Amino acid sequence: MANRPYLLDVNKIATAADGVHNDGGELQGTALEIHIRNGGKSKRAYFRYNGRPFGEKRIERIALGSYDLGLPHLRRERSACEQLIEQGKSPKRHRAEKKERRQGASRTLRQAVDEFFAWAGGDAEHAPALWNSPETRRHNYGVKKNYLDPSPIMDLPLQIIRPHHINVWIEQHWRKKKPKGRRNKDGGPQVGMRIRSLLHSTINREIGFERYTGHNPASWRKEAPLTGMLGPEPRSTPHPAALYTDIPHIVAHLSQVRKCVPGYLTIAEAAYALNRDTKAIRAAADANKFPGVITRPLHTWNKLCRFIPITELKDVFGEFKREPIAIERADVVSNSELLLAITLTAVRPSMMCTMRWEQMKEKKGYRYIEYLPARDGRPSEHKNGWRYDFPYLVMITPNLHNIIENQRQQQIHDGLEITPDGLVFRHARTTAGVDYYFGQPIGHRTISDYLHRVIASLDIEKKDITPAGMRATFSHWAKEEHGYSDELIDMTLGHIIPAIRNNPTNHHYLYAVERLKHRHELMARWEAFCLGGTSQRAENVVIFPTSA
Repeated sequence: MANRPYLLDVNKIATAADGVHNDGGELQGTALEIHIRNGGKSKRAYFRYNGRPFGEKRIERIALGSYDLGLPHLRRERSACEQLIEQGKSPKRHRAEKKERRQGASRTLRQAVDEFFAWAGGDAEHAPALWNSPETRRHNYGVKKNYLDPSPIMDLPLQIIRPHHINVWIEQHWRKKKPKGRRNKDGGPQVGMRIRSLLHSTINREIGFERYTGHNPASWRKEAPLTGMLGPEPRSTPHPAALYTDIPHIVAHLSQVRKCVPGYLTIAEAAYALNRDTKAIRAAADANKFPGVITRPLHTWNKLCRFIPITELKDVFGEFKREPIAIERADVVSNSELLLAITLTAVRPSMMCTMRWEQMKEKKGYRYIEYLPARDGRPSEHKNGWRYDFPYLVMITPNLHNIIENQRQQQIHDGLEITPDGLVFRHARTTAGVDYYFGQPIGHRTISDYLHRVIASLDIEKKDITPAGMRATFSHWAKEEHGYSDELIDMTLGHIIPAIRNNPTNHHYLYAVERLKHRHELMARWEAFCLGGTSQRAENVVIFPTSA
């Protein structure tokens, strides 16, 4: 580089007016600029160069700091920038990368996780919202709150995180067996796997931004150090499934709703038959005028109810004015019918809970429920619709159609507006006046608890079954007992057909084959099997004695 005379010195800058004052550089187009403002109170130094060779603006400036650093220091900074230009490097890009590396050295794992959650969860501006599924968002944020945030390694510098740090953190969950019960408050293998997955995605993003150097310490590769420390992945726990031979008994018990108990009436049923106010019947029962009254749970509702012998009712109030009919709490009816719908269709419980009126379609004379994949920014309505562009069709059999129609009439009776995007299964009004959940969707947790109460009252072998386990029960019945093809069963359950899993480019072709006729015949046969025990319903009903 040719030496050029300095154009500025301390005395000139001290007496210079506001404006830009140059000290020419040793390369053509470069200069040290002193920007003076506010009558000399503000003096900032910049390096100016031609940015065209680096794909930048023709005149680029980068800040070198305050003039108080001194002209010798600022000139050394200019010379360093000119050396970068001679090496074919952009001074602006080089300084930005240096700043990022400096920030990365002090960046903690907590900062990286928070930024990843804001990005993947769609909380930040222009974030992609990778977790479009509300369930995925809820689970991930729950893991972050309960397991990630309290961990001490979250405050370690990101760059020093190694596999043994993560191993100490999640090994207690990785090998722990999932406890029995509805909720897993202490964590388990699923929590450990989710923690590892979230950390793997977080650090992968940091590697992409060059804020982490080296291999991902949470890598899932078989040869990765963390894999050797933790051991093999915990086996997933399938949903407990009922024996298919017990399904007719379960369906028969659910079908008891709206049925009177032989020889007995509840207070509401007695009031209807006698055409009297329920207060009069309740007052007589409170006065012990019915010595044969029995206190039992009302079908599958866990609250105790008084059953009054019909003979004693007539002795006190006379003959019935109306023919007795079953009067059940509307929410119990909805729960029973939702469980029946899940059983008859073998769909995932959450999908039936969120079913909407607009999803009912008809083609070629067959009625079905259509769950669409992700499209136009809208989330997928079925599990595999996030990766594969195909709808999941669920056949509507005659009894399922009757259940859906019952829900329509119940919503009309309750004064709920039925709209195309409205839910089919919603909490109804209760005769007890407790309407906290009126009009709200019925959650699959509620259905699971309700099924447990149903099973507890039946004399069957397996007591810990879940609504989702009905899918495995259906598969066993269809394959083992009747030899239906795997492809037909997978289409019915909304699974990925093996041929598509092995070659994903085939999915448009294979899923264009709907086989509506064969699927309708399969589900009609399954429905007939499920309802086969309704005529023998009496064996599942508690027969009350005629007197206490």
